[in-house]
Amino acid sequence: MRILPLLIGCQMAIVVSTANAHPGGHEHTSTPHAPDNVEIGKPLPELDILQAGQLHYDKKNDKITYSSWNSSTLKGKPYIVQYLPARSNTGQMNVPLNDALLAIDKQNRCRIVSVVDVNDHDWGTGIFIKGAMESNFKRTPLCVVVADNNGVGKKVWSYKDLENVTMIIDKDGIVKYEYVGKLNKLQIKNIIKLLDSLPGWK
Repeated sequence: MRILPLLIGCQMAIVVSTANAHPGGHEHTSTPHAPDNVEIGKPLPELDILQAGQLHYDKKNDKITYSSWNSSTLKGKPYIVQYLPARSNTGQMNVPLNDALLAIDKQNRCRIVSVVDVNDHDWGTGIFIKGAMESNFKRTPLCVVVADNNGVGKKVWSYKDLENVTMIIDKDGIVKYEYVGKLNKLQIKNIIKLLDSLPGWK
């Protein structure tokens, strides 16, 4: 059984765009889609994950541990925040953007925060998700990966099952961009331009 090229922090996807929506997704630069709680120009609604939380890798002992995580810690520099289901097609959807971002990340600034809705997974793969997520995280431990065991983010940010969401927040935690769906090549280029324009990104 082939499971997830998806749950992997830095290699999960991400980024912003400007302008027009395209088939397969919708994006917002000024007005969010109802009933979305995430609004451009406003602080990202606080998300508190207690079960299971952020992954940490102890390389010496080859051990993964978890700790509670709160989105209010994302301050001081821009971040790419992604909320996604634990599904294999999600990872494939995000790879082009992620690769483009890592290609220009010469200083290991890795500011990708991937929050995974562990409950939203492919049929029959539930028992494999934790192991796959931990294995992938070991390859990219500099990135932030958060396991949302109870789907809290979906409630706080008002998203639906199967939705793959990408957000950009600035150094003050203000939402600068939100996108639901798959990004195309032009959008990825525009995303990088947007990131480069944000204070604290470089």
